[in-house]
Amino acid sequence: MGWCRANDFFRILTEPEHNMIKQQQALIATEGVELIFTDAAIRQISKVAEEVNTLVDNIGARRLHTILERILEDISFSAPEQVTRIPAFMLGNNAPKWSICICTHL
Repeated sequence: MGWCRANDFFRILTEPEHNMIKQQQALIATEGVELIFTDAAIRQISKVAEEVNTLVDNIGARRLHTILERILEDISFSAPEQVTRIPAFMLGNNAPKWSICICTHL
């Protein structure tokens, strides 16, 4: 199995048309929640994937699935109850009920 670096993981998470980030956003959207990943957050996820593959078993890009699953576990089960409602007039007709931003703290 080839060795993936953080930049490789970032490309895997962002370049394919139906990448894992878009899949997770679509899944959470079924609950009326918009999931937003900042570029910095995706880079951090990529970095963590590289580090975990180095320290544990190198399972390549499959590591991204387990990391995203851990990050989104609580959100998946309780997002609508935990986020703050944004007034409808600020969102427009096609906007989601709630938004969650996956960010990194600088």
